[in-house]
Amino acid sequence: MAIRVSTGDPLRGTLRLGVSGSFALVGLDILLDRLRRGHADLKTTIHVGDSNTISGLLNDHKLDLAVTSEYRIAEHIHRERIGVNVHGWFASTSMKFGKYRLAPADRASQHLIITPPPARQNASVVQWFRQAGVTPLRLNTCNDVTATIRIILRGVAIGSIPVRIMKPYVDQGLVGELNVLPPIPPYEVWVCYQVEELGPGLRQVVDMIQTIARDEKL
Repeated sequence: MAIRVSTGDPLRGTLRLGVSGSFALVGLDILLDRLRRGHADLKTTIHVGDSNTISGLLNDHKLDLAVTSEYRIAEHIHRERIGVNVHGWFASTSMKFGKYRLAPADRASQHLIITPPPARQNASVVQWFRQAGVTPLRLNTCNDVTATIRIILRGVAIGSIPVRIMKPYVDQGLVGELNVLPPIPPYEVWVCYQVEELGPGLRQVVDMIQTIARDEKL
């Protein structure tokens, strides 16, 4: 802590990092490996959470840097866009939906699972149903992405989840993305950091995240 305070460099001491569940599953291990190789003495504390929680921690100076959707970011936080989070409806291949095009009304009576409010993805799904004038009858929520994936794989429910996260399971033939129209509205994702801490060290981490997002097609 003394080194961190005296140098003002978040790569000297402990880097406080916040990430969305999507980035945690696809890119967090890559980021930590690259940090380990370049900064052997660096320690990290990681908070995985929804956009509301991550934004609150950033605003309260409890995180140095985060990957999250835009959600009430304070003026002392700078953000750089890294991409768009695209969601789809996924079901176990055992449910045999085929390739028929489905509308929001076709989802309304089925057992569905999404993230709880105030997560950005929850708002996107609610908006998707509302614009179609449809009220889902069995809309369940789960705040853990890994648990949601297991629920989908077992055929317990149809889930709305980022397309990139489900790609490995689609490639293995375990799940299929349902053909829906219109698509669920996507939203932008940003790397955000404390303005006063931006220097060569933090800039390096931001660039790493940008590269990972591009290489992993996040």
